[in-house]
Amino acid sequence: MKARLLVTLLLLMTCLAVPALAQDAGDAGGAGGYLSDFLKDFEGASDKLLQLAEAMSQEQYGYAASEEVRNFGQVLVHVAGANFFLSRALGVEPPAELSQNMEEQVTSKDEIIALLKKSQDHVRQAVEKTPSAKLDDEIEIFGGKRTVRGVFMIIAGHSHEHLGQGIAYARGAGVAPPWSQGG
Repeated sequence: MKARLLVTLLLLMTCLAVPALAQDAGDAGGAGGYLSDFLKDFEGASDKLLQLAEAMSQEQYGYAASEEVRNFGQVLVHVAGANFFLSRALGVEPPAELSQNMEEQVTSKDEIIALLKKSQDHVRQAVEKTPSAKLDDEIEIFGGKRTVRGVFMIIAGHSHEHLGQGIAYARGAGVAPPWSQGG
């Protein structure tokens, strides 16, 4: 009898605790969980891009794998431009002074790093202003419809894509990524 009562109480406690645990976990399938995971991922890639940007000299910003592709500095400006563009799709307006020719206009290391940081802040603002209930809403982008969650996925993928390119460029220019030194 005592065993049956104990099992019943344990089952009842488990049933009551599961919804509370899911709510405390930020509803991993919803915004709190997803946006938290996105932000950790984005911050990791962004931090490494900034570390590479700092490690490369002004002269090395001109390094490119070939003449047909963007150089290191242009890659960073491209990432910044995409961050601004994608954040705009999520409701965060970019600075008015941005232009279509940023890759040719913004060329100094200090300006590029400042632009990259500003663009990363725009992505963070997009995360802050996105309510959990809106992640599955569709928005018009790239000539089609994507969910808000899908746009965040594009931002993360794009950051990682160009982080990999930046690592290859840094190594080609003789610079080891700062986080990989000594180990």
